[in-house]
Amino acid sequence: DGNDKTITVADGYTNTYALMYLYAISGKVTIKNLTFDGVKSGAGIWAHDADVEIDNCVFQNGEHTQVQGLVRTTCANLTVKNSQFKNNNCNFAVTFNYDAAENDTMLVEKCDFVGNTVNDTSIVYYVDGASSTIKDCTFVDNTVKSASHGAVVYYSNGANGSLTGNLFSGNKITAGGVRASVLALEAGTTA
Repeated sequence: DGNDKTITVADGYTNTYALMYLYAISGKVTIKNLTFDGVKSGAGIWAHDADVEIDNCVFQNGEHTQVQGLVRTTCANLTVKNSQFKNNNCNFAVTFNYDAAENDTMLVEKCDFVGNTVNDTSIVYYVDGASSTIKDCTFVDNTVKSASHGAVVYYSNGANGSLTGNLFSGNKITAGGVRASVLALEAGTTA
């Protein structure tokens, strides 16, 4: 519990990996009531083979340039709720990564994604796993700049997704590929 404290990344400091890296942890890890301000290069939170719940956290003013997202998961269940992603210049905000097990799930609920510039495929990217639910979230005034396909939410590799009660407004998407949309689905994918 961060008790509403802020982790501020100092000017001149480059995070080459992740500010919080969770690896091979049994049981669920909960990170709550914490602000990540100015994440540079690496992720704010990267979970590999660890189930994570992020609750009431803020990711703001980041300059994230490495592959994957400010929140990056591999082989894990992920819940992100009541959180904000704002004014970040990043490759992705949230990624649910390749190599996920068949029973891994992602839930993004009651989160705000506002004023972010995303320089890869999408703001929320989901691939593999059992299912994804994005519920009651706000996606407002974000910009997605992708060399290939671009979307606000992107489902890939046969992923199963559910989107309910979300608000999409003022998002700008430019893409070098064939798709530029609020929601992109690859072949065999449902939402």
